Parts: sequence; structure tokens; C-alpha cells
Amino acid sequence: MTPLRQRLRPLLLGLAVLAVDAAVLLPALAWSRSVIPGWKKGPLIDPAAPYSPENAIVLAAVAACIALDVYALGLFFGQRRLGRRAWLPVVVLALALVAAEGSLRAWLAVDMVTYFRPHPTLHWQVRPHLHDFQEGGDTGKITTNGDGMREVDVPRRKGADELRVLVLGDSSNFGHGVDGDEVWSSVLEELLAPRLVGRELQVLNGACPGWTTYQALVFLDEIGLAYQPDVVIAGFNNDPGPDYLGDAERLTPEPLRTINGVLWRSELYLLAREAVLASVRRLRPVAYQHYQAREAGRSPTYGKLAEQEAEALVPRVSQDAFVANLRALHALGAQRGYRFVWVDMPINRSEPDLVERYVNPDYRQAAQALAEELGFPVVQADAAFQQRPPGRLHLPRHVFHPDPRGHRLLAELAAHTLAAEGVIEGLEPMKPPPAPPPREQLAPGRLRLGCSSLTPVHAHVAVVLREHPELLEQAGLALELELFDSGKAQGQAVAEGRLQAFFTCGVPAVHMLAGGPGARAVTSPGELGRIAVVARRQAAATLTDLAGARVGLVEGSTPAMDWASWGLGLGATVVDLKTEELEPALREGRIDAAVSWDPWVEQWLQAAPDELVVVAERPFWSLLALDSGWAGAEPEQASALLALIERALELAAADRAHYDQAVAELSGWPVAVVRAVADRNHILAGQAGAGLERGPQAVEELMRAARFAHGPQADGATLWAPEPRVSPGSGDRIPAPPEAGAPGRSSGSASRR
Repeated sequence: MTPLRQRLRPLLLGLAVLAVDAAVLLPALAWSRSVIPGWKKGPLIDPAAPYSPENAIVLAAVAACIALDVYALGLFFGQRRLGRRAWLPVVVLALALVAAEGSLRAWLAVDMVTYFRPHPTLHWQVRPHLHDFQEGGDTGKITTNGDGMREVDVPRRKGADELRVLVLGDSSNFGHGVDGDEVWSSVLEELLAPRLVGRELQVLNGACPGWTTYQALVFLDEIGLAYQPDVVIAGFNNDPGPDYLGDAERLTPEPLRTINGVLWRSELYLLAREAVLASVRRLRPVAYQHYQAREAGRSPTYGKLAEQEAEALVPRVSQDAFVANLRALHALGAQRGYRFVWVDMPINRSEPDLVERYVNPDYRQAAQALAEELGFPVVQADAAFQQRPPGRLHLPRHVFHPDPRGHRLLAELAAHTLAAEGVIEGLEPMKPPPAPPPREQLAPGRLRLGCSSLTPVHAHVAVVLREHPELLEQAGLALELELFDSGKAQGQAVAEGRLQAFFTCGVPAVHMLAGGPGARAVTSPGELGRIAVVARRQAAATLTDLAGARVGLVEGSTPAMDWASWGLGLGATVVDLKTEELEPALREGRIDAAVSWDPWVEQWLQAAPDELVVVAERPFWSLLALDSGWAGAEPEQASALLALIERALELAAADRAHYDQAVAELSGWPVAVVRAVADRNHILAGQAGAGLERGPQAVEELMRAARFAHGPQADGATLWAPEPRVSPGSGDRIPAPPEAGAPGRSSGSASRR
């Protein structure tokens, strides 16, 4: 071989490798767009997951390219150095497969879109060895051990003086949407450990989102019993869920199941397997027909299938199998030395459409009947949650998932049941969680309106209603006005269902509407002022001047939401401060700019016009929310209330000097600040034709706030009520506001709490 050919061989090999890679990757990319998307009930439905057919084909192709490249290059250079050896191709092939596997694992560790992984017998499980993993904005931080168990850091074998409680379940018991220390299993350990004398208590979370009682039995057999539990607590919601196959029928038959148990540890095998199956589904007409039949179950009612759905779908676990699984969990405890406890999982009844779709009461009743028959304890969580205001203990728009307060109550209920039923020997008696105080009842025909006394526009309405109680009489409304000097206090009142109507805005609106029992936004009284970035003049004249600067704000607030957009690419350091700390920090130079809203922004600028400058701003919008139950039952009163509020703002606009002064006295803001903020509201500014309206700016602001507070998938549209239907003539009972200075201004007031 000539020297030239010898020098060209590596170059030609490299070109050949690139050509082969292109020949593999380009068809794979095209093919991935044409395959039938996989659909499986449970967490692996996520189309962004690496194991979905579309992504598996691409990742498997990349892995194949890595393996081919390593094999070709390794064989070429190996033969040049070692000559032709019979064992060399085998060794290089093994190295190529190891390189492909290692590359996939490295990539998935960085781009771990989902925290689930397929499993040969459990169908899926939580990935092992996660550390503070967070999927989007909808989950809490997740840390797992080698068995995929959340917040578990103990060896399988327990100590001599150790007592273990194992919790089984689905996403509710796993703790979807909350951090690990907030999950009720973690709180239960916190509650019980100090009360157990002479023994160390560990509560282990063995739950996984999407699981059923079938998977609970499999998990116990393969993993859970190795932890030697003394108590097993279980609660599930997913058994009635429809699927094209029952959970038990989806198992691979032996001996393939045993082989899969080894092969499924490999990411290369999992992705290649899914890529092949996706291609088969695409090429076989009968497979496509099966897929179309499965499509009928994308949004079915659990356990209550429509005729078309019932033809193609079955419950993941039938009711008979569900009862049999509970019997088996109880019987296994007698054999293996643990006490079995069932949890009647709590339902969020403030979301009736979701309850109708996802809750099958027959399964729940069957579990209660079996508990009476066999004598195992039941944590009556659902009954206890029903005693509290609906929606207050669950994540917004979630029918099953408790929020941190719900998890703590669930832990308290479980602790009381374990002590009262003598499940754990030596456990000191515990009082049941205190029952909530009875909800305050308004007299028939009365309603309560809540608003902030510190917010101009809202406070203008309050002042007018206090000075003109005759407006309430003319509107036919028995209204009580409740003023608040903090958003936290108003949010508590909303959550407790004390308010039939209230003013709010931005991110606070999201939390109040999500925490209130059925409260929904209906309209907007217009602008509340502006949200602005206020900078020290010597630090910045424009927004871009804040690159690398220190910017103060209140984390989680509406101004923080806006800074997330304004600050993109600036590399600024965010300093989390309280609202009252922002101005001193700004003027003392501890921060270069502050992001806040009126009336604070207006007060800062009026106090130091030569020191401070606005470098970015936008208007923000008031919202009026009504309790949906009250508004639905009293539509005429709801319409009259909207007309009353609009008239109150018109009256304030007609005599601004007086009402601005009255708001200043009520709120404590300087009258010049109140006047400047009110000038930004189109109704108070006296614009022709101005009134309450559900404008696109107010709608979009609430949508943005929902995504900011609860993640990009949050649907802010659910926080709006349907367009209100104002009864004809409902506002005609309220006379036009008197001229400024005209008689009729009363010193009386609406009832103030």
C-alpha cells in the first residue's frame, strides 16, 4: 500500500462513518414523525419522555450511531496496532455497546424530562437515585433511593429496635406537587417518632404516581417486604381507570419476564425495544386499528365507560380484582408479620367536573365493606376533608392531590388512627385533629364583599359604599363590607368561604381563586396603577443598564412575574426582600433597582424624584371575583352587585378631590399618591364610556399569573367564571351619582368588620 493510501485511509474511514451516521439518523428522524404515538395509561403518557415512541426512535438511532462509530474506529485502529486477532471484533463490539449505553445514561441524566422509567413487572416506577429532581413547575423536588422510593435513605434490613411503616399508593401518597418533607409520610414520621418510647420509627414512602393495588402487591413482593415493614398503609385512586388492557394482563409471559428483568436495566435495550415496537405498530394495519380503539379512552370517566369506550377499554383493575388485592394485602400481613391499614383517600369536591370524571364511589364502598368484614383499620381521610371548606386542602384543579396543608391533615389523621386502633404497640394515645370551627353563616339574602383598605380603586369603592348606604338599599342588596390590611388575611377569609365577592389582582388572585371554594373572577374594574422597575439614577437610565445589577423584589409576587420577562438576558442578581424593605435598600445603594407596584412605586418616586427613575413599567389590573355557588343561586343579586360597584366608581370619579382624601385617610397613603394612582384607572379618570369589563389585558394577566404560580401547564382560563349574564334592568335600581358637592352624601356606613 502506498504511503498516500495509508494516509488517506483514516480520512476515508471518517467520511464513511459520517455517511453511515447520516444514513441512520436522517431516516430515523423522518420515521419518528410518522409512527403512531404511544398511549399508555399512567405517567409514561408524557410525549416528552425519552421512552415515548417518537423520542425512542431518535435516541435509539443516536445510540446505534455511537455503537457503529466506536466499533468501526476501534476495529480499524485495533487491527493496525494488534493485527488481525480472532477475539478483537468481540471485544470491540462489547466496548461499542458499553459506549452506547454510557452515552444514553449520560444524556438522560442531563435531559431527564420525566422522573419515571419503564419496569418489566410494575410497568413503570420512579427513577432511582434522583436528587432534588423537579419536573417542570408542577411537582415538588424529588429525591429517591436505589429502589425509586421517595425520601428513603435507610438500608433494606432494619435494626433490632427499629419499627417501620411502609406507605403504598399513587401520586397522592407519593406527594405530587409538594416537596419531600411536606409529603404526609414524612410528616407522619415527624408526628409519631417522639411518641414511640424505646424504638426508632421510620416511615418509608413506597408510592408511585399512577399505580394501582395490582402494582402494590407486585412492589411488596419484589421490593417492599425486603424493608421488613411492621405496618403497611395503602390508599389508591387509579384502579377504576380505563385502559386497553388490565394491569395484570399487560405482563410479559415467562420466561421472557425473567429475561426482561435483566435486560430492562439497560437504557439501550429499553429504547431499542420501544423503537422496534413503534415501527411494528406503524407497519401493521391491525396494530393501527387497536390504537384507534384505545384512543376512545383518552378522556373517559373512571369505571363508568360510555358505550363506545366500553367496547375497547376495561378498568385497569376490576372491582372484583380490587377487592381481591385488598384481601391479599391483608392476608400477606398475617403471613409476613405486618398490620395492614387502608386509607379512604380524600377527594377535592370543589371540582365537581373532575369528581364526576375520575371518582368511582363503588370501589370506595367496596373497600369500606371489606374493612368491616376483615377488621383492618381505615383512615377516614375523605370524611375528615369533607368537614373542611372544599378546595382548601388540595392543589388547584386537582381532584386527588393534597397540598401541603392537606398532607399534614392526612398525616394527623393517620397518626390518630394508628394510635386509636392499637396498630403500633407502645404508641402514646393521640388526640384526633381538631374539627374546623363551623363556617360563619350569613343571614339569608345577605352578602359580604371583601377588599383591601390599602389599595386605591378598591378603597374608593369601600369609601363610597360606607358614605352612601342608600345605594345598597336602592340596589336591593344587604351587603356587609369587610376591609383587609393584608393579602394574607383576605386570602384566609376567601379560603374559609366568608366572602361572596372580593377584589384581587395578579398572582394573589391565582392563590385566592385556587384556595377559595368555587370562587371565580367575573370582571375587572380597570387599572390599579403600574408595576415598574425603579432604579437609582446613578445606576441605570434604561432597562439594559441593569445588566449584572442587583435587583430587589418580593419572590413569588406579580412584580416578580414581570421581572422574569424584563430581566431575561440581563444576568442581574435577584435580591428577595419584603415590600417595605425595597425602598430603603434602593436609596441606601444595597440594590440597584427594585421591582414593585403602585401605590408603593408612586410613593417612592414622589419622595425622591431626583434619585429614582422608572426604567420599565406596565399597568396591572383589578379583578372582581364572586363565589360561584352564591352567584349561581342569586343571579339577580350578582348582577346588582356589579352595577353597584360600577356606580360607586362613577360616584368617586365625580368628586375625586373628596374621595381621594377619604381614601388617603383610610389607607394612610399621601393624598397625592392616591390621586396619581387613581388617575391611572379609566373609570376614576372619568373616561367616556368606561365601566366594568372583562378586557383582554385583565384576562391575559390572570393567565400569565397562573402559569407563573403553578407552571407552564397551568390553565388560567379555569379561574374565570363564564361570562356573566346581567339581568335586564338590574342596575336601573341604582340612581345616577349626585353631582359633586350635591346633598345626599351621608355620614353613615355599610357594616364594616
